[in-house]
Parts: sequence; structure tokens; C-alpha cells
Amino acid sequence: MNIQGLTFPISNILLPISNFLVKKHEKSKLNLSLIERTKHSGNRNVFMKTRFPEFLKFILNEKILFPFHLLQKMFHYKNSLTLYFEIKKSHYW
Repeated sequence: MNIQGLTFPISNILLPISNFLVKKHEKSKLNLSLIERTKHSGNRNVFMKTRFPEFLKFILNEKILFPFHLLQKMFHYKNSLTLYFEIKKSHYW
């Protein structure tokens, strides 16, 4: 199984906003040691990045955002953020 995603141009537009939200929310963690920051890095709870108000579920869903998915598929750009995910089936599955 593999999943591929090309996120340009949406990710390029949203990346500065994302960086701002994380920086604002996590500035208190700058006083932590590198080890502590690493431990906290996988547990982000950033308002409007990883956590959204309930009413936004009417906007942030697959049907409403599908046109943006199509827009992203139209582009193939060398400076885009790319997601590639692959799971190799093992003999344990």
C-alpha cells in the first residue's frame, strides 16, 4: 500500500500561517531542554492548526475541500511539499 500527496500550492500558502501558529503557541517550550522539546514535539495541540472549533466541521471536510484537492493535483512543481507514505506488508499481517 502506498499513499502519495502533492500539496502545492495550498501548502505553500498555509505554511507561513502554520509556522506563526506553532511559534505563538509553543514559545513557552523554548525554555525546555532539547530532549524535553523532542518529547513534546509529537504531541501538539495548536488551536487552528491541530485543534479546531466544532462548528468548522461544516467547512473542513472532504466534500467542501475536494476542489482544493483537485487544484493540488493539477500542479507538479519542484518546490512543493510532498508526502509519500508506504507500508510494506509483513508476514505478521
